[in-house]
Amino acid sequence: MQLNNTTFSKVLLVIVLFLITTFAIAILGLQDIESRVRKDTANALNVVVETTHETHIIWIKDNKSSVEFTAKNPLMVSLVKQLLDEGMSAKEPRANSALKNLRHYFITSHNTLNHVGFFIITKDNINAASMRDGSLGRKNLITRHYPELLEKAFSGETVFVPPIESDVVFDDGSVRNRPTMFFVTPIMDKAGVRALFALQILPNRSFTRITQAGRIGKTGETYVFNKSGFMLTNSRFVSDLHRIGLITKEQDAILNIRVSDPGANMLNGFKPVLSPSDQALTVMAESAVSGKSGVNVSGYRDYRGQTVFGAWLWNEELGFGVTTEIDEKEALRSYELTKNTVQYIVLIMLSLSVLLALVIYWIEQKASKNLKSAYNELEHKTTELKALQGVVPICSYCKHIRNDEGSWDLLEQYFSDHLDAKFTHGICPSCLAKQKEKIQAEND
Repeated sequence: MQLNNTTFSKVLLVIVLFLITTFAIAILGLQDIESRVRKDTANALNVVVETTHETHIIWIKDNKSSVEFTAKNPLMVSLVKQLLDEGMSAKEPRANSALKNLRHYFITSHNTLNHVGFFIITKDNINAASMRDGSLGRKNLITRHYPELLEKAFSGETVFVPPIESDVVFDDGSVRNRPTMFFVTPIMDKAGVRALFALQILPNRSFTRITQAGRIGKTGETYVFNKSGFMLTNSRFVSDLHRIGLITKEQDAILNIRVSDPGANMLNGFKPVLSPSDQALTVMAESAVSGKSGVNVSGYRDYRGQTVFGAWLWNEELGFGVTTEIDEKEALRSYELTKNTVQYIVLIMLSLSVLLALVIYWIEQKASKNLKSAYNELEHKTTELKALQGVVPICSYCKHIRNDEGSWDLLEQYFSDHLDAKFTHGICPSCLAKQKEKIQAEND
């Protein structure tokens, strides 16, 4: 008898189709989840960078109002007029009463943690007054970096000067060329602009704090950078920058870290061949300094070589860009957890399906084996029945039947051997009556 596995094949086909459908749904579902996670991350990054930028604008506006208020103070205008009329060449700084009074006025009105100094700048860009004697009579340092901003100030505008390198050692013992920033406004009288008042601020304080306040996640970072790609606020990862050698232990990130792509992850020990000044800017910085705003959730390397997602914008008027970034691994953590869970579920389903297929195969084989055995037995019995259909030699007296070997078997023995049947013995009513008569006759 020829058996086939039609049933098993059908069941196996159903299982395969089920698994294919499950895999397809899982893949499409994971792709949709990943797309949603990336989209949500992009939205969150955009919100952070825009909110941080708005905070910068408010902070700058408040500081502009503060310096304008100072510059319009009658005492300030009077002292500056006196200082310019007397001139600095005739007297030593300590003997100049106008300078002394200006310094006292600054200490009482602006000597905060953020306001570390001031300048009175003449129309030829010379420092007529400062908190430090060494700065007097010298070209103001803003002239070397942003002369166009001083021109705007002399035309009557209040301007913000992004962080630049200072040319002095601050009172707190800071190293030379520590970054500094300014708010500059004109000092005017009836004749027009007489000089400029420049309020000096350290960028690693309020400017950095309000910038770093806006971030997402444990690895998130928001920072400001200039047209050359140098950071204008401090990094959250200064200790990492010290460890990988991008800055010395005495330095922070402001104007010392260029937002360039090292080529691989320096946190994992990679040592770039090119110096940061020779490296290309990161994808984010390259886009921003060209005047574009954008978001990237495909992944790019930051200044440490870490793969990140980021959003950014560029403010041409203020002369700096703002970006917020987060490590790719953290941004996709929820997706990876979901992906792992789905993979485990699919693996379990695959295992159960294989097990089910094996069980069905075993049942099919066992059933097939039993069916074959039954079929063979049936054929054997059929053969014997066919043999019984011929002439059976039986004794006409004792009713014994001659078997194939020539011996004579009882009737029931013969049929038991050929039909696998068993006999039980009883007595029919007719024979019972005859036996009774016989027994009575013998007794009589």
